[in-house]
Amino acid sequence: DLIRHPVNTLKRARRKMLLAQDPARLATFTLSGGIRFTCKLGSSTGRILTQGDIEATERAFFRERLKAGDVFFDICANLGLFTLTAAQRVGPSGRVFAFEPSAREAALLERNIAQNGFTNVTIVRGALSDREGEARFAVATDGGTNSLAKTTPPEQIIEKWDTVPVTTLDAFVERHGIARVDM
Repeated sequence: DLIRHPVNTLKRARRKMLLAQDPARLATFTLSGGIRFTCKLGSSTGRILTQGDIEATERAFFRERLKAGDVFFDICANLGLFTLTAAQRVGPSGRVFAFEPSAREAALLERNIAQNGFTNVTIVRGALSDREGEARFAVATDGGTNSLAKTTPPEQIIEKWDTVPVTTLDAFVERHGIARVDM
């Protein structure tokens, strides 16, 4: 591997070393398609990315099915892995709505969108649910386990509970005059 892909192997080795030293450090990875993605090295996403790619099958599905001009909803966008993939694919004539209730994750989501130069993404600070109103939202140490509920994985360590706005998909689409949702 070192002979065939020396630069990538050295980058992975450096990131593993940094992860061991400072898991809270932000690192920027280049994903397939040239997308730049920043996350904490010690997050579940960061740990996976130090080993290689992440959610490659799902992102390939989006790239295969989405076309220029499509409208994409990323529900629980987190740091924007699918948001970025969709934004690149639907292009300037398309729209991406990224729902993220956590302020911490939304800040990195915004950074990831900006560093890729996407202007076709709208961040929606809230969650989709089966009703409109407010809900309790578990903010976990690893944003990948944030949730509208306490879940069973042992890696969900809840730091705090926030109250976040919730709406339904139908109400959001109607309120914003969205003619169609492609994915």
